[in-house]
Amino acid sequence: MFQPKVLGYYSGNNPTPVQPFVMIWGGLATLAGLIWIPLGQIVGWIAWLFLAWTIGMIELTSQIPGASIGLGNIHVAWIVAYYVALGGLTWWGTLPLERRASLRTALAHRLAGKVRLQHALAGMVIVVALAALALVKLPDGKLHVDFLDVGQADAVFIQTPAGRYVLVDAGGSASGTLDQLGRRLPFWDHSLDVAIIARSDDAHLAAWTAVLERYQAGIVIAPPGWGDPQTALTTPTMLRLSQVIAGQRAQVVPAVAGTRLQLDRGVDLEIVGAPDSCKEQNCETSLSIRLAAGNVSFLLAGESVPPNGWPASTVLRLARHGSEQANPPELLEGTSPTVAIVSIDANNRFGLPSPAVLGKLSGRTVFRTDQHGSIHISTDGTQLWAQPERQADFSRP
Repeated sequence: MFQPKVLGYYSGNNPTPVQPFVMIWGGLATLAGLIWIPLGQIVGWIAWLFLAWTIGMIELTSQIPGASIGLGNIHVAWIVAYYVALGGLTWWGTLPLERRASLRTALAHRLAGKVRLQHALAGMVIVVALAALALVKLPDGKLHVDFLDVGQADAVFIQTPAGRYVLVDAGGSASGTLDQLGRRLPFWDHSLDVAIIARSDDAHLAAWTAVLERYQAGIVIAPPGWGDPQTALTTPTMLRLSQVIAGQRAQVVPAVAGTRLQLDRGVDLEIVGAPDSCKEQNCETSLSIRLAAGNVSFLLAGESVPPNGWPASTVLRLARHGSEQANPPELLEGTSPTVAIVSIDANNRFGLPSPAVLGKLSGRTVFRTDQHGSIHISTDGTQLWAQPERQADFSRP
């Protein structure tokens, strides 16, 4: 059994100097989109450039010791600096209009000869930066699996070595999932190669509706009985989602145990457990899905038990947020994972994950979205690399 290499942590939540440009170009993109949507998308690329820089700087600078300063511990020097800046602005506001005008004129004359050159350089920088960011988003030949932090719900984003995108579940609320997808997909790409609806309760289906209104799906793997008026799935939420999928002309594939998809060369996805039908008592039973690349495999466990037993897997995403009932001993013993993932909300009222389940995972690497945030795992089929979003906060329950 090998241990995953933890690459580090990334996080942050500090303001950056380019925020005004995000707002300005975002506003221009909105106005341009009202005139002509493709024009709004082009202008939006520039806004995305500043936004990407903002996120990158936040993630970089947040790793610096002391980058986060609590409001209750502000040093007196910061207070002095604030009032000095405030005094400077007040002084400027008290100057006579003629004096301010002369200062602005002098500054304008000094910069007049540089405006055209500066604009040209700014344009070149934007083009080069967009090209560089596009290169960064190119596939690196590894399989990437992100267990997204979407609260008391599940959402798993997969990028294959050749750059195909798969989303398994869309969380219980679309806003968090859309934010997470926006951080991972290139800004110009609004498509998912495969969308897997692993759970079919109304909250998850409503989240899927919002996601698929923004992202075009090529293949949709849907619960058994999809579109059958005799099943319990015929609800207003289901009908709305069906309309969205039909409008995309996506290929709908029923989720049946044994269904296999070759996502990429050497990367296979299999529905190992699914309900035989969708009736009132089991239509919310989630799928169990296995993803394999070389010698490394991921099991996204659900309540649907595989007919041939639980397959051995390197990484196990626990079912039902780590509840004891949904994660029986035979699941943990059959999979014998090296890494376990718990997708859970920090403020859940159910006392999850179960201490008994965590106890049975003793000695294995366990990541929790409530403590680690989103968990990124990549593999070349032999080795495994794990990168949590943040270091675990053990002060949380």
